[in-house]
Amino acid sequence: MTKNIAEKMAKRICKSNDIDIFSFFKAFNIPINKNLLAKGKVGITTHINSVENFKFTSLKASLYPEEISRKQVLWDNGYYEVYISNLSNDFVRAISLKKNLRNYGISAYISRVNSSFENSENNLEALMTCKSFLALNNKDYHRSYKTSQEIGFAIGKGLEIFSIKKKGKNIGFLDKTIKIKSSNTEKIAENLFQNLVGNLKFRDDLIDSLIIKFEKSSSFQTARNNFTFLQKNKYWQKSHLDRLLKASKQNGQIGSCTICLNGDFQRFIDSQIELL
Repeated sequence: MTKNIAEKMAKRICKSNDIDIFSFFKAFNIPINKNLLAKGKVGITTHINSVENFKFTSLKASLYPEEISRKQVLWDNGYYEVYISNLSNDFVRAISLKKNLRNYGISAYISRVNSSFENSENNLEALMTCKSFLALNNKDYHRSYKTSQEIGFAIGKGLEIFSIKKKGKNIGFLDKTIKIKSSNTEKIAENLFQNLVGNLKFRDDLIDSLIIKFEKSSSFQTARNNFTFLQKNKYWQKSHLDRLLKASKQNGQIGSCTICLNGDFQRFIDSQIELL
């Protein structure tokens, strides 16, 4: 990453006074150096440069979308696409939800609140290419022209729409959507996954995304984490299990991980074969 881009990213972060910097970096799985981040723009720039080998695509998309291609801005390749419709006062919850959805192989696009031409173009492209729609429905959600337009587009496209609201009544069209009542983003992500994978219309895409994420395991820890979320799915077919076995043989981060060495992975495969 060039110093120029790092400085621009740092500047954007520092200008967003309503964002908790530590939560922001954590949501994108970026290691946190509290001493550096506490120093403001200079410290953040230094921190970004010091971990430049980590994946910054999502972070760059949120802060500086004009630096990368639209395809990179929108979706992680091969994953199931979900559009998150939110207001600015729900941004931190949106990025936390994005992180938790990724555990299930779900790529989430967080709608841009700023009404610049670039943001509007990205929002429209994401709405046109997403497979499901998720509304972070707070007390102000129905008062916004932006979110009302997004809901209207999703209904017109025939998307599966989920309304996330801890309590209170869903207003208008949102009263006819699939409701998830929770403020915990981990529970919301799991509930969304179970709803989608339980629907034959979306099942193949969800399972494929889950397998792709497992196949891409880049460390022992990632393999263990991905294995945990594989077990959330109850709709395996033999072709799916064959792909998982193949991944364990071809990817050393999986094959040499404790889940294979202690037999947990093989026991899981065997238990699913018995259910076929």
